[in-house]
Amino acid sequence: MIKLPRAAFLGAAVLLALALGACGGAPTDASKTEFCAATTDQSWTDALDTDSDGGDIADALQEWGDQLSEVGTPEGISDDAREGFELTVDYLRHVDSDDFDDLDDAAPTNGDLTDDEQEKVTAFDEYVSTTCRPELGVDLPEGTDG
Repeated sequence: MIKLPRAAFLGAAVLLALALGACGGAPTDASKTEFCAATTDQSWTDALDTDSDGGDIADALQEWGDQLSEVGTPEGISDDAREGFELTVDYLRHVDSDDFDDLDDAAPTNGDLTDDEQEKVTAFDEYVSTTCRPELGVDLPEGTDG
């Protein structure tokens, strides 16, 4: 069983979500409120503790991926950011315990992403930051209602 401190786990999960690996079919008309609630919600970690193993972590991330897929993205998201969302959701929904074999190393990621796919995941992360986390000091683009 892998022992993981909660803070280390949360940091690994954030990095995992940023470097993920394509799905489709999620709604494209989510409200910004629903979208931001789903993308910034960390309640999927509630069932995890220091005794959680890779299977527990994978199950929690898969559920989060399902939640993101059900909510989808708001209208007006760029094509690149939408594709990054789809890459992220696809990875989360298919992560398994093998992805967490060694939690002492850097956060598990999907190394199969092309440079183009990684740029799209980055575009998605930037969209989440500007749309859902403006309090972190990220300037909102002109004409964005946040």
